[in-house]
Amino acid sequence: MPASKLSFKENHLKLEVEGLEFTVGSEVLRAERLSIELDVNDLLRAKLPALADGQPAGINFISFGEKKIMCIKEVRAFTGMGLRDSKQIVEQAPNVFIDTTGKSEAECEAFVKAIEEYTGRAELVRSAMTVPSVMDKLREMITEALSKEVQ
Repeated sequence: MPASKLSFKENHLKLEVEGLEFTVGSEVLRAERLSIELDVNDLLRAKLPALADGQPAGINFISFGEKKIMCIKEVRAFTGMGLRDSKQIVEQAPNVFIDTTGKSEAECEAFVKAIEEYTGRAELVRSAMTVPSVMDKLREMITEALSKEVQ
């Protein structure tokens, strides 16, 4: 079992591991000693811009309002689906999720606005899953440090 020490002081995270052994594919790699020091503020700064500029993960279609046919036309135009599938999305509201992969934020906002103009309701859904978390960034830095230590 590798000996490890984790300390946190003045927004600095320090990880020290001795006798580390890990497997990459079928190869076993060993590092006698690994020491990583990270500034937590740098990790947070790396994450915050991505949160502000995050792309919508989808649209939650809530209701079609008074103009169901117009909403079906909007869904059809936005998704590229056929009439039957678009009608099904509209009729299954609420709790219908429309994937926005490949769509810009402006396109998504225009779709939501068009639905609202027909007295329907839809909202953009943002996902933190598309944004690297602080732990993802930490894992990336540790992996990078390990690869340098092993070489």
